[in-house]
Amino acid sequence: LLDYIGGKNLLALNVLSVFDKLINSVSQSVKCGILTGSVVVIPKSAEEILYKLVEKYKIDKKNVITSEFDANHIRVETYGSVSIVPVITELFSLGEINILVGTQSLLGEGWDAPCVNSLIIASTVGSFMLSNQIRGRALRIDRNCPKKAANIWHLVSLSQGDASTDLDIVEKRFNTFEGISFVDD
Repeated sequence: LLDYIGGKNLLALNVLSVFDKLINSVSQSVKCGILTGSVVVIPKSAEEILYKLVEKYKIDKKNVITSEFDANHIRVETYGSVSIVPVITELFSLGEINILVGTQSLLGEGWDAPCVNSLIIASTVGSFMLSNQIRGRALRIDRNCPKKAANIWHLVSLSQGDASTDLDIVEKRFNTFEGISFVDD
């Protein structure tokens, strides 16, 4: 989960740059997707199932249009008051998408996908409540996999020799968690 979809600074850490890095560095068998409020991308191999799910969710097919995003992915656009989030979430749950890159503003609170077993947080969120909400995406119990274990990674951007706001935010985030300590009770 990231804070930004993209931007003018192509070196910035954002959804589009992470997605690009993933699709150029992971195996072709790994199916990557994007889910944000304005950009939705799925593997081309999932297009047929997408339209079956659109039908299942009683969404008018004419309000969901796909177009080429790159050689192996399609962009999904919706028109009218269509929420595509449940459809993409089900594609993810079915394994049609293995890695989903999105924004913390859309997926950080209220998104329900119990199959999430790994979460990488690259967000500047520091508040106790929102931080726990985000972590909760991976901590949900999956009735289809009762022995699921979750991995949660918090990324920090550091420059050599500079004080880091990112590190301060993550430190603040970690100070809110209870856990086992080697030093104190």
